[in-house]
Amino acid sequence: MTISAANPLAERSHLPFQLPDFAALTAVEYREALFAGMDQQREALAALAADDRPATVENVLHAWEASGALLERTLLAFSAVWMANSTPELDALHEESSPKLAQHSDAIWLDRALYERFLALQARAETGEVTLDAEDAYLLSETLASFTRAGVALDEADQAQLRALNTDLAELGTQFQRVNRE
Repeated sequence: MTISAANPLAERSHLPFQLPDFAALTAVEYREALFAGMDQQREALAALAADDRPATVENVLHAWEASGALLERTLLAFSAVWMANSTPELDALHEESSPKLAQHSDAIWLDRALYERFLALQARAETGEVTLDAEDAYLLSETLASFTRAGVALDEADQAQLRALNTDLAELGTQFQRVNRE
């Protein structure tokens, strides 16, 4: 899915603190930006995972950080509005997007090829081929730990079961939130 250039979330805001123009945003625009953001991040991370160049801070860590800009910007704005002043349309979008976001997260954290790129960077840093500053070393360490905690080392059957459980939890979580909001 692509995002319309007219969508206020398509680019970083020029308002103070990069806040979006909340009054101008509709459920349709949030939806478009959420799904386009997931698509963009998956494409960027697939390119990162498939990159056959030696792992560097730029082509692994910086590419990783840049990959989810639209999705992050959209989730921050959507979550703030949905929690503070929701509408039936935003509630429906939350219910639709929660399981898809869980699946999106699993597609990232359970991707062994992507994980291998981070391991390659760690190996190059350990041998002195790549120098990491303190922030890069921390980001690399935390990202590798997140892959491990998410289940990247599980076999295919266990990953499939984990994916199903995560989707179920997201669906049940939104149902629980809806009941508690009523």
